[in-house]
Amino acid sequence: MREINLDANVDAKAPRHTYLAYGPTGSGKTTWAASFPRPIFLSDTTESGYESLRGLDPSCLFEPEVRPIIFGIERMNDMARARELFAPYIRAGMIQTVVIDSLTFYADLYLNFIFEMQGASQNNLKAYGALGQHLRALRVGWHQMGCNVVSLCLANEPNEDQPNGQPLIPGKEASKFGAGCDFLLYLRHDRFKQAQQFVENFELHSKPFGKYVARARRAIGMTELPSPLLNSDYTSLITTLGYDAEATRAALPKYVRPQIVITQDAPTAPIASAHANTGASGVRPPAAGVKPHVPNAARPAAASNGASAPSPSVTRRPAVVPARGNTNNS
Repeated sequence: MREINLDANVDAKAPRHTYLAYGPTGSGKTTWAASFPRPIFLSDTTESGYESLRGLDPSCLFEPEVRPIIFGIERMNDMARARELFAPYIRAGMIQTVVIDSLTFYADLYLNFIFEMQGASQNNLKAYGALGQHLRALRVGWHQMGCNVVSLCLANEPNEDQPNGQPLIPGKEASKFGAGCDFLLYLRHDRFKQAQQFVENFELHSKPFGKYVARARRAIGMTELPSPLLNSDYTSLITTLGYDAEATRAALPKYVRPQIVITQDAPTAPIASAHANTGASGVRPPAAGVKPHVPNAARPAAASNGASAPSPSVTRRPAVVPARGNTNNS
């Protein structure tokens, strides 16, 4: 327990925040997260969203000489192992931002893990409850380490059963996880023809946009974040909020790239493990004949004729983005 002094002067340097940014594929989520200070990505290896970072122009990075570090999440226990491996580098200031890309696929991975542990006695209520506990522990645990936490999600589009667009996370966590973050942001890509040229805008919404939820937590008297921000990055975001980006950059310690060694040791027990009846490895093998859980994000939407709809074509965010400070809100 500690006392929080609300009368303390606000530092010109940007504080550490938790972000939940969601939007469709190609809306610029991964590239936007890469503009944060000293980011390290925990990326799902099946989605491969990190591919958009190849050839990324250094001008869109918070420190042009500090490129993002990417680790692939392949097993349920990888997230817990990452916290142990990253902790000393976060304390030293070499890692300033942890990006989970994406939380949609990680939540499905964890839920599948729980269903396998339950075996034939599958209980959806307990499984989704365990998922909620785990995701909260994940968000709080990372933030308490003193870094920015950016969770990226796909968008759950509005439909008859779900009138509002929201982050694509299984169960009630679609609304609860965002409520625990400082920023719940909706990102979209808009491409239109103007005169004889096509214009591409990457919009960041901090207020509800149509049926899509979004919000930004702020203290009374603090600068309100315009919505949308066009083609924004971390620098333009914190500048708009009234923080000094140069002071934030100058306060960072001299950068030494983390030398993180991945060993083949036994996997670390997961955060907020939902079941105690496991073997020595912390994982109970699935029962024979149990049908595996199919991740929500892997289920193709049904077309009107009942067939599987084809994957939509998307335009990836260009490698070269506008210079820092571009906050054109027209």
